[in-house]
Amino acid sequence: MTGYGSYRKPVVTPWEARIVGLVAAGLRDEDIAAQLETTVRTVSTQIARIKAKVGALNRANLVKVAYEIGILDLADSASLPV
Repeated sequence: MTGYGSYRKPVVTPWEARIVGLVAAGLRDEDIAAQLETTVRTVSTQIARIKAKVGALNRANLVKVAYEIGILDLADSASLPV
C-alpha cells in the first residue's frame, strides 16, 4: 500500500508542458498546431497522451491537474495569451 507521500509526479517533457500551457491559455488544437508549426493531428495525439499520463479526464481537468502537480505555475499563467 502506498501513502500520499509516495505519489510520483509524472515526467512531462518541455514540449508537453508547452502544449499544456497553450491548452491552459484556451487555444484550440488548430491554433496550437499553427503556433508550434506542427499538424493538428500531432497536437491532438499529444494532448491525449498527456491527459493519459497525468490522469486527466478532459482538457479542463488537464489544466487543473497541471497546476496541482506543478506542470504549470500560477506565476507563469500571467504571461499566457488571453
